[in-house]
Amino acid sequence: MHSIFGKLVLGTAVAIAMALPIMSGGAFAAARSLPSADNTKVQYVTNNPRAGMAWGSVQRRIYLASGTYIWHTTPTTACRRDIYLGTGWYTWTESLAPRNGYYDHYSQLDPDNPAWNTAELYCKWNLNVSNSYRWGSALLPQF
Repeated sequence: MHSIFGKLVLGTAVAIAMALPIMSGGAFAAARSLPSADNTKVQYVTNNPRAGMAWGSVQRRIYLASGTYIWHTTPTTACRRDIYLGTGWYTWTESLAPRNGYYDHYSQLDPDNPAWNTAELYCKWNLNVSNSYRWGSALLPQF
């Protein structure tokens, strides 16, 4: 019994050691990068919105390191932009405005630094099925 356990541990250690060089490119590189950040809200969203229905909104404060980010909306990631942001505090605001058959989704990053402009991301989207969805936007560091 002891020898079977010893062989199992040795075999596992060898398998891990052999996999390390293979994983060092992709998996470990991804583990070194900064985590993404999101500003989202779970809300019931209809597939047949109408102008005049209540808007949805969510806001948070975030401190960002300087660098280039991919900024995209959710639940659709079709609306995105690459953006360089300076180090500092931002107020991150999402607004979801029902229109006739679709939604206008506005995302803003308003820096505390008065010398910098507010960054904006706009998206127009609709849904096939009414349901509770997580909507908002995300920042993915590219550094």
